[in-house]
Amino acid sequence: MRRIGAVKGFTFAVSFLSVVLAARALLGATPGATTAERRLAIELRTRLKGKEIKAKDKVALDFALVYLRRAYLLDVKPAEILAKELLTSGRRLKQADRLRYFAAALDALIRGAKLLDLRIALKEIAESSYPPADKAFFLESLLNNATRYASPVPILRLAAEVSDNGLVGKRRRDFIGWALDEVGRGENPAYIRQMYGAVSEVSPSLAFQREFLQKCYSNGIRLGVPPRGLADAITRIGKKYETARRLDEKVEELFKLYFGGTPFDDAVNVIAPPPKKEP
Repeated sequence: MRRIGAVKGFTFAVSFLSVVLAARALLGATPGATTAERRLAIELRTRLKGKEIKAKDKVALDFALVYLRRAYLLDVKPAEILAKELLTSGRRLKQADRLRYFAAALDALIRGAKLLDLRIALKEIAESSYPPADKAFFLESLLNNATRYASPVPILRLAAEVSDNGLVGKRRRDFIGWALDEVGRGENPAYIRQMYGAVSEVSPSLAFQREFLQKCYSNGIRLGVPPRGLADAITRIGKKYETARRLDEKVEELFKLYFGGTPFDDAVNVIAPPPKKEP
């Protein structure tokens, strides 16, 4: 019996060692990777197979191989956090999809995106009730646009708000796609969301909302209107006049004053005078 047990133990040890050596060989076979980078990738694989997650060896190895291509720029800890987020929140995703989003999230980190923002995007979209096609669209779009200067969170919140207002399916994807195009041009997603919040307060029309925002960017911001100033001005004008028609008219007047040479803040005060101070 002892001999049988010893043989079984030896067989298991040999099998385990074979898996480890195979994994190391795969990690070591990546062209251009240094010894230090391979060590980081092996460390990530080991961490994902630890007590907290206990990922299968093939799953952990897949993540490690994706990470290895970027190991020279990234510490193992943030990569571990993102991988674990996808292994928990994204457990319903296919492994190929998890790896694609993992790669996109790592690239976003390299561009300077905040780790917390990426975790929020991964978790909220993976656990959302969006249909699979929309989940894929939002995850890929938000991660691919996330940078040091463009957080994915405002667009994530914008997507939730337009959904609450009745925008779904292709129309929702088109709207968010338009917003991301503006982000790709260098616009701040927080201002897009702020302006949407203001216009949605005065108009339930989804067509008007989008047309108004597009006009703000094409007729205003791209021609030199300050984005933050316009976002604040639209919020202020919307609260003062409280109708879609008046908001649209007053923003047109604001543009005419500004492009006619009036300083922007002065033009805003003409369109929507601030409340008088109490004596």
